[in-house]
Amino acid sequence: MLRAQRLLDDQLRAGLLSMFETDHDLARTRVCCFSARPDSMQMWSYYAGGHRGLCLEVDVSGFESRIIKVEYVDDTASLRAKSPIERLAFKHSTWRHEQEHRLITVNETEREFLPIKINSVLISASTDTGFLLPLFELCRHLGVSREIATFSTLGEFTRFPLRSDVPFHERLRARSTSGDP
Repeated sequence: MLRAQRLLDDQLRAGLLSMFETDHDLARTRVCCFSARPDSMQMWSYYAGGHRGLCLEVDVSGFESRIIKVEYVDDTASLRAKSPIERLAFKHSTWRHEQEHRLITVNETEREFLPIKINSVLISASTDTGFLLPLFELCRHLGVSREIATFSTLGEFTRFPLRSDVPFHERLRARSTSGDP
C-alpha cells in the first residue's frame, strides 16, 4: 500500500511538473475569473470566506470580447490533447453552477490593468464590522454603491442598499474607535 501511494505521488508530481515547467506560456499566464451569479449561496461559501466577505459587481463593457465563457465538460480526459493554456477554458461539469467566465492573458512583459468599473459592492451580512468603515469610505470616495447581501434560511438571496450619509459613517467610526462590535 505504501509503495502504491508513493508511486501515485511520484506520478502526480511528475504530471504537475511537466504541466507547469515544460510550458513556458503557462508560467506567463494570468487568469481573472468572474461569475454571473452574485446570488449563489455556494459561491459566497467558496469564495467569500464562508459568507464573511464581499462580492464586486463589475462592468466589463469595452473588453467583453476578451472574456471567455468557461465550458463545462463531463470527461476531462478529452482535454489532454489541448495545450495547458487551452485547458484553462474548461472545467469539470460539477462546477457548472458557478457560471464562470475568464479573462486569460498570456504575455509576460505586459502588466496591463483592466479599466474595470465597479458598479456595486455586495457585503455579506456576516462581514467583520471592523472592515466596514474603511470599505465604506473607499466606496464613498469612488462613488460605488454598497449593498448588504444576505440569504434567508430558505436560501433566498436579498440585497439591501446602504445609505451613504455622514451620520451612518460617523456611527461606524465611533464604533470602530470604541472597540464595540
